[in-house]
Amino acid sequence: DLYMKILKRAKAILMTAVMMVTFTACGSKQDNARKLDIEKNVTINIWYDDAAYSPYIEYVAQQLSAANELLTVNPVFTDTDNYLDNVYKAAIGKADEQPSPDVYLINSDDLQKIYLTGIMAENDTYSSKYTTGLYGNAAINACTYDGKLYGYPLSFNTGIMVYNKKYVTQPDTFTNIAEYSNSYKVDDNNKDVQIITAWDSTDMFLNYGFAAPYLNIGGTSSDDKNIADVDDSKLKEAMTGYAQLKNDYALYTTTDENYCIDKFKNGNLIYTIIRSDRLSELDDTDIDYGVCNIPDINSNLKSAAISTTDMAVVNPYSDNQEAAKTVAHALSYDYAVDMYKYCKKPSVRNDCEFIKNADNYKALYSVYSDSVVKAQFVGADEIYLRYELMIKKIWLGTPVNDAVTEFENMIKQRH
Repeated sequence: DLYMKILKRAKAILMTAVMMVTFTACGSKQDNARKLDIEKNVTINIWYDDAAYSPYIEYVAQQLSAANELLTVNPVFTDTDNYLDNVYKAAIGKADEQPSPDVYLINSDDLQKIYLTGIMAENDTYSSKYTTGLYGNAAINACTYDGKLYGYPLSFNTGIMVYNKKYVTQPDTFTNIAEYSNSYKVDDNNKDVQIITAWDSTDMFLNYGFAAPYLNIGGTSSDDKNIADVDDSKLKEAMTGYAQLKNDYALYTTTDENYCIDKFKNGNLIYTIIRSDRLSELDDTDIDYGVCNIPDINSNLKSAAISTTDMAVVNPYSDNQEAAKTVAHALSYDYAVDMYKYCKKPSVRNDCEFIKNADNYKALYSVYSDSVVKAQFVGADEIYLRYELMIKKIWLGTPVNDAVTEFENMIKQRH
């Protein structure tokens, strides 16, 4: 009858829509290599200095080479403290012993340095693919310099809180943790727990979040060396609250990240703050964990994690610009779904629903997208080193006003 015909047609339309969504999801291969207009053998060299990426880069190289018989993708691992200098020399043809990089990997910390050397081509062929909806705000800001997109974002690192879901739910503030701690009672269910809360309190990357809303280093895209603003009263208030956390949780400066992760993996620790690139270690355990932003100190003092982003960039001196940009795009976009499988790093591309503990990675992407991008301009590292010195002094008993004033004076002297 007419009703059944309409129902069948509706189901057919729905199935077609599902198939279209599935085909265009993160797991699909765009096969850009097959569209390359090349008539002779082309070799694209990918330089990188983080060995963890090796299995993924080798996999992508094999896939792209197989898709086009004239294309060879050659991974070049360079383990050296002078990686960027070597990249520069090879990129401009002054390193005869090694093949010149057509594509190379860098961290967002080094974006301005690379830009100033003139060995970074703009990401203009595939720029329409790199939206904040698909990659998040932090990634696009991290890959942008002076208003132009250069990087092809790969993976990232940010500060997060993880918590054991066997005992607790997501905390929004440290006040929530204090309330739980104050009502905590030992019983057979929690007999393995030794510590409620602990983290490395002297590590800048893990503790910058307590001050991030009250500091503006580098501006929105983190690349303006003339911007280094401090909200004096709020920063002092935040650091006062930070110092109080030491007393509330009996934290010690000898407690490092490795110690906390080991305790968490063994079920001995309920809440801790870690780098997000350590999450895969928790995935290999039976701990049912959750992920959230670094909690606000209280309802009046906000927190915001800091982040860095690994990206591929293209050498403008490459003889094969189109192929090089295709390879960079493939690393960042086409094969993003396979990144975690091969190197235990979550891709920046946030529509890849493929990882164990997928809900936790959705939460991670949310934290990362809203994170503060670590400043990229040359000389910014001094500010972060001084911040770390400030929190160490506060933790060891230096009056907050004195420690913060010293930090602010250092910033003022830069201008």
